Amino acid sequence: MHVLGLIVLFLFMALGLLMCPLALPGPLVIFLGALLYRAIAGAGTLPWGFLAVLFAVGAVCEGIEYFSSVMGARSFGASRRALAGALVGGMAGVVIGSLAVPIIGSILGGAAGGFLGASAAEYGKRREMGPSLKVGLGTVAGKAASAVVKVVVGIGMSVAVLVWVFWGGSGRG
Repeated sequence: MHVLGLIVLFLFMALGLLMCPLALPGPLVIFLGALLYRAIAGAGTLPWGFLAVLFAVGAVCEGIEYFSSVMGARSFGASRRALAGALVGGMAGVVIGSLAVPIIGSILGGAAGGFLGASAAEYGKRREMGPSLKVGLGTVAGKAASAVVKVVVGIGMSVAVLVWVFWGGSGRG
């Protein structure tokens, strides 16, 4: 059962890592792979405490992704209205982009939606195109930064699981 568990674990890790830069829940897929590994390979493989920390890290990472465009817009001088526009536009863009162009659409849609939402809301407040576009670019920068963070976190989660599986208390490595 250990070999089957490893196959499932590696498949979920690979899928999760591929999902990380695509504005999809890659870290949570990596967690799910670790949970399935425990279910298949046995209770003595990955302790619940380790899995709880893994889930918490993945959930926090996903939360950061949703607010990254807002943080990026804020660093470029966005108003509160633009921050709300970045959040709503980014979430709407991810959904619409995913439906329009599977896989890559979530990245493009999230960035475009955040840019348009923040820029439009800022323009509605200031009536100046230059600062409004600058705020929109801040949302895109925030999205890009969150993609990098998710990839790094996904790699870290995967390495932590593999270290635990092969060298942690399971006695199987």
